[in-house]
Amino acid sequence: MVGDAAGFVDPFVGDGISLALRSGTLAACCLAPFFAGDASLRQAASQYDEVYRQSLLPVFHASSKIRRLLGLPRPVRKPLLMLLENAPAITRYAVKKTR
Repeated sequence: MVGDAAGFVDPFVGDGISLALRSGTLAACCLAPFFAGDASLRQAASQYDEVYRQSLLPVFHASSKIRRLLGLPRPVRKPLLMLLENAPAITRYAVKKTR
């Protein structure tokens, strides 16, 4: 699955447009050889699966961890958010891992 059908959700803003577009682009790149007659559909799907696992799956794992962090009870979550607020490098790293 790609795009919106895959349920891509950004942990910070709640939408999945950027990840949906990214997955669609990856799928199109993997399908191009199929449409050109240079690869089978099975090969194109296999390539998409590999690219998905390498470039998108780590993003989903990181996003899932951040969503769990944001879902912690307020007394636990508040100090963590204060740490992020006072450590921009950590915040940038977290955001980068979800892109």
